[in-house]
Amino acid sequence: MSGTLEMLQSQPHPMQPELLERLATFVDSAFACAQACSTCASACLADPDPARLVDCITACLDCAALCTTAARIMCRPLSDRRRESLCALVEACAGMCELSARECFQNEVHRPYCALCKTACRACLDACERLLEML
Repeated sequence: MSGTLEMLQSQPHPMQPELLERLATFVDSAFACAQACSTCASACLADPDPARLVDCITACLDCAALCTTAARIMCRPLSDRRRESLCALVEACAGMCELSARECFQNEVHRPYCALCKTACRACLDACERLLEML
């Protein structure tokens, strides 16, 4: 059992097990994506020609910020009154992950950190979509 799942299970307002699992997967994926995006942006800044990578850097920094925020908010107890706003947050996270994955795809041939970041973004996007099915 992941630490995230265990923490979510310990909260008030019990949820169905499948929703808890998807929520934990989302949180873990969003934090992993944020880490990958931050690392990718830093690596792009260290590139010999970072000006060529400005769109990738910006997308990754925005994605890292949104993924971190979304993961932290989704760790709070879920209530029916918050579901609509939480769906909007997860949808925004999915959109940012998609954008970052596209930017990294354009650079991945010569930059292995972009390939790794793209993979993390796509995993988070998948977790977003799976969570939205249940919210």
